[in-house]
Amino acid sequence: MAMAKRGRVVIGVVSAVFAVGLVLQAVEASPIEVADSVNDFSGTQGQDDWYYGTYAFHSKPATPGAFVEATTWTGTQWRTGATGHLVDADGGRTSSTGQFYDAVKRWEVQATGYHFIEGVTEHVDTVGGGGTTTIVYLWDGSTYDEVWTRDIAPGAAELAYSTAWFYAEAGDYIDLAINANGNSTFDWTKFTGVISYNAVLPEPGSMSLAGIGLLFLMRRRSARRQ
Repeated sequence: MAMAKRGRVVIGVVSAVFAVGLVLQAVEASPIEVADSVNDFSGTQGQDDWYYGTYAFHSKPATPGAFVEATTWTGTQWRTGATGHLVDADGGRTSSTGQFYDAVKRWEVQATGYHFIEGVTEHVDTVGGGGTTTIVYLWDGSTYDEVWTRDIAPGAAELAYSTAWFYAEAGDYIDLAINANGNSTFDWTKFTGVISYNAVLPEPGSMSLAGIGLLFLMRRRSARRQ
């Protein structure tokens, strides 16, 4: 009988360890917010790992040229020389100089793992404009990968968006770019982004599985008491 009791104790411990493992898995699969393009916006390049500027050139569908940091802070906006582009808290304005300069917010990835972005887009120019293209790029130091894109027609209302989970390594850059879309008219565009991170690719229902595991263990223990 003593051996049987010890056996039940071992089984109980194993079950408890299994349940704790499920809980830890659920915690591990809980994304955390790591950056917010609106709330983090500032007049200091590099603050909260954000940089503001444009590309040396960019005419879609060609990939962008080198990122160029904005040099002038107006108190509420970033701009680069006479390129005409502006970057503000909500998004920015592409150039009107005949050369298609994007308005770009760039965030430096802090930890290797999976990232997810959600936000809103809207064409907010009250003068007119010919529309823009909003793009999320991942820059690994040699290649631009297009993670997500949406064409913004003139007068387009606010619309939510979200990317799929994508892998990025520490030191990579995530760009929120507003492209002139082949025209050089003024195009104020809202383009926000909240970036979330998880070390592993989150699996749908992992939290539910943990709950089921704990519930199963509690029921087994309750039955034993009876």
